[in-house]
Amino acid sequence: MIDEGLETLAKRAANEHNALTLLELGLDLWPGLHLVVGEVGAGKSQLALNAAVAAARRGVETVVHTPLASVAETTARLLGVVHGVSWSRIFTGATEVPDAAPLAALPLALRAAPSDEALIVTDRCPRSIDRDRVQTVIATVDCAVRADAPGLMDLAPDRVLAHVDLDRELLSAADTVLVLATMPPLAADAWRGARLAIAHRRAGVPQWVDLRFDGTRFDREAEEVELEFVR
Repeated sequence: MIDEGLETLAKRAANEHNALTLLELGLDLWPGLHLVVGEVGAGKSQLALNAAVAAARRGVETVVHTPLASVAETTARLLGVVHGVSWSRIFTGATEVPDAAPLAALPLALRAAPSDEALIVTDRCPRSIDRDRVQTVIATVDCAVRADAPGLMDLAPDRVLAHVDLDRELLSAADTVLVLATMPPLAADAWRGARLAIAHRRAGVPQWVDLRFDGTRFDREAEEVELEFVR
């Protein structure tokens, strides 16, 4: 089996297995399981869908698997990311449905179950994963957090997981754990403060990333925070 391991490492060295990289952070998400965790309503699903759209814009075959949300809601969320408008206003009919052509043109599918796509974004977190496979899985997990958002943001990044009720089995399976904390909005669709803790990495050190969030998009210093595949 050493030969199999050497083959995988050689492919990574030759960039045949692409890493997903959070722009400006130097965070490589290699094939495997990467969790976005936090309280209900923190924006985890929207951050993951921003990742899906950004990867698809770079030609990466992507599937969004959302068993916990309706097809209409997920479509509204994706349209919001693509057009930079409030997904909730699209979903509730408060604004006209944007042109779907830019979304339809992307190599991004919405399915009841993922298949062989390079990137999978899902609300149904797998309990185990083969880290040697060539798929990157970004899964969102609702977790109770034993600190309010400002208190959590003030913690050292290596102390964040001590305040998050994350299942230990999931933690052991994850290659990366990203803990998202967002401040309450001051007005509808207004920008609010957010911080993303890179709280666990198999290779790397914990760190905080300062963001802002308008309920649909995440941005960092006036530039969208995107996930891209390193070629």
